[in-house]
Amino acid sequence: SLKPLLSEQEYSETEKIVHDFISDCGIGPKLQKKLLERYEKTDSW
Repeated sequence: SLKPLLSEQEYSETEKIVHDFISDCGIGPKLQKKLLERYEKTDSW
């Protein structure tokens, strides 16, 4: 956990960034979809 290492403000900002990343309209699900598509099309990494 980052909480012991960050100030309250830093923690809140980090929490918001992570929430935005993993939300349905965030970049996280889009990146995961692209990774899965690449996995299906690639024989070896």
